[in-house]
Amino acid sequence: MVAIICPYCGAGMDGTPDTDDIAQWYATNHPHLPVHSIVPQTCSDCARSYSVGDTVVLASDPTATTHIVIGLIASPNQPDLVTVRHPDGPERTYAKSQIRPHENNGVVSPTPGKRDGYF
Repeated sequence: MVAIICPYCGAGMDGTPDTDDIAQWYATNHPHLPVHSIVPQTCSDCARSYSVGDTVVLASDPTATTHIVIGLIASPNQPDLVTVRHPDGPERTYAKSQIRPHENNGVVSPTPGKRDGYF
């Protein structure tokens, strides 16, 4: 097993490659690490990009209140911080690992029609 940990938020993942030779995989992909050591890799939450105007929800909010992204704070070699506005007006800044993109659950989008010449 190859354990992966995000160096920014500490999220752990199983990153075991599809190979029988783990030692060779480490030698090729992470030659500076000993075999079976933890591999630092940015998780999908910390790598995600947000733009001003995007709608997000707080990961810890069970009500899934929609917030609007109003600003980004960038730092070299660090994930952006995201400033959001609550619908009631307050603004707060969060790490990317604390927010998620808003999903339109329950909203059914129309199915596009088939174009001529396609099955």
